[in-house]
Amino acid sequence: MREEIENLHIFFAGWFKGELAKDSFEEGFVARFNTTFLLIPPAGTFLTLKELQTTTYMQLRDEPCFKAGYS
Repeated sequence: MREEIENLHIFFAGWFKGELAKDSFEEGFVARFNTTFLLIPPAGTFLTLKELQTTTYMQLRDEPCFKAGYS
């Protein structure tokens, strides 16, 4: 489980820094989630996997200062 989470963090860091090709999105992000995935943030709203995919995909950019950390 820890390895899966760490690999997702590595993907996010590369994606948000613009270091990854657009065609890496399916394998690096989408394939890691069950199709019934729901994100429920503290505000209590629901975000489906499709909505999360769209939002995350649109964030591909060059952000050299972006850091994803974990401990």
